[in-house]
Amino acid sequence: MSMRIDAQAAYDDAVRQERLARIGAADDLRARGRRRRAGVRLLGVAAAAVVTALLVTALWAVVSRSAAQHRLDADDASRTAAAEAITTMLTADPADADGYVNRILDVSTGDQRDRLDRVRPQLHDAVTALTRPATGIVLAAGLVSRHGDAAEVVVVAQASDPTLIGAAADESRVTVDVTLRRVGDRWLVAGTEQPS
Repeated sequence: MSMRIDAQAAYDDAVRQERLARIGAADDLRARGRRRRAGVRLLGVAAAAVVTALLVTALWAVVSRSAAQHRLDADDASRTAAAEAITTMLTADPADADGYVNRILDVSTGDQRDRLDRVRPQLHDAVTALTRPATGIVLAAGLVSRHGDAAEVVVVAQASDPTLIGAAADESRVTVDVTLRRVGDRWLVAGTEQPS
């Protein structure tokens, strides 16, 4: 029995020593736990900051790309409208003089449209007097500038009758400075000018 008592006493003594060791190490363990929790909190805050920065950057990139794409689309639309308008102005059939005048009025706005409307009878007579249909094709069109709803485009075209846009009759290749205004969802010609 004495061995049993000794074993029990040794066990109790070991348990007591473990408890005392735990009590002695409690402050160190608490401090280590606080440091770990602080590290985990700091890591969480840093991860949240990185995720927020990535989300803000991604949102900025999407908005920026959308705005840039909108500008590119507007630039392309104005350049295309200028090319189509010049082609329309250079393409006239004596058998359809009224149609020609209506088509060039349809692609015009502002002072340009008013001026063309005032000289409508002379335009009709000039197209009717053609001996054959006039044709024109745009060789190149380049955007010079675009600010909001106004654009300047330079167009180079090959024309069988360049007088239709005010160029000399002996010029088959013409360069035209085209001023455009956006009206609704369309770009219309507000003015044309031969560069000097």
